Amino acid sequence: MKRRIVVIAGLLACVLILSGCKRIDYSLPENPQVFTQRSYSYNDETGGELAGFEYNGREYVFFGSIKGGILSDEVGECVGYIYSETNPEDKNDRVMKLTATDDFLMVYYVSGIMEPAVFYRAADTRDKDIEIPEYIIDNGYRYWGGEN
Repeated sequence: MKRRIVVIAGLLACVLILSGCKRIDYSLPENPQVFTQRSYSYNDETGGELAGFEYNGREYVFFGSIKGGILSDEVGECVGYIYSETNPEDKNDRVMKLTATDDFLMVYYVSGIMEPAVFYRAADTRDKDIEIPEYIIDNGYRYWGGEN
């Protein structure tokens, strides 16, 4: 009898947990924005550059990678995809808004097997002390004031 109660309680807990979960919607909008990347120089001596793109009048430059995971309610809508010159038909590199801040955008390659999400930071926040969401790792690039 005790075993049956434990099994039923476990199943009920699983159902409640799974019903509260939702997946991130990476689907493209009806008229997706097509982002063309450009290079942002940060070190004239070594020729260091980072990739970036423009969105809503702001330039976003590569900043870091994902730390652990990200919850579905922390990811906003998909706004478009990054255009690939080497594979123009590929629309899988999706650009996502974040719910916590407009200072970062998430880019995720939806057809990858083990591709981690990466984050781009608004260039107008350079040299400013802004809050970095806990799920973003600062990769420490000199462009952003780091050592790399």
